[in-house]
Amino acid sequence: FVTNGVNYLTLTLMWLFIVTRYIHAWVHLDGNYVPHRTGVFFLGAGVLLLAWIWFALHLLGVV
Repeated sequence: FVTNGVNYLTLTLMWLFIVTRYIHAWVHLDGNYVPHRTGVFFLGAGVLLLAWIWFALHLLGVV
């Protein structure tokens, strides 16, 4: 709110991150197949990294 950095891209990235966290938890509770869980975890981490990069570019005034 303070940085005025919320737009449709950041909302989409954050919702995608939340979805990956739910999928990660579901895999953990359903069968805990570690390769699937690891893949979903790193997908969520990549989405979060993209969101942080986008936010940093916004603060720098690039986007």
